[in-house]
Amino acid sequence: MALIAVLLVSCGDDDTPVLNNSDFKVVSQSLSGCKNYMDANEIKTRGMFGNTDGYLTVNGLAGGLLQITNSDLECACASTAEMTASIEDNVITVNLDVDEAPTNCICPIDVSIVVGPLVEGVAYKVLIKRDKRQSEPLGFVYREGLNVTRIVDMPRQ
Repeated sequence: MALIAVLLVSCGDDDTPVLNNSDFKVVSQSLSGCKNYMDANEIKTRGMFGNTDGYLTVNGLAGGLLQITNSDLECACASTAEMTASIEDNVITVNLDVDEAPTNCICPIDVSIVVGPLVEGVAYKVLIKRDKRQSEPLGFVYREGLNVTRIVDMPRQ
């Protein structure tokens, strides 16, 4: 009697690897100091016409790591900031918590986080959440050497 083995393979419409696992982690984070002091008069002008949420940059690093930087983020002088990150369905959500006290000055700062591992050649999106606001996602295909920058497009409250 012959034994016949049947192997059923399920093929979806999209074979893109989806990363939703415990391997994803924050490797490091950093915060720059004040890059350029602005007084109360400059604050009024920037608040009306400037990009106060800064720029979002993603850099593909070696070993499946991704550096996510929110640069030129305008905060009250002497502010501290912390980023946390999670991934679901290839969307990396970065929560930005800025602790700022009332002041008459503002300083642009850079906040950066390194996360991973990501899979080479796979499409991902990054979005920033801050103060109940969320940026438009920045889409990219991960590869070492990747460098993409755009304005943080976050709706005003």
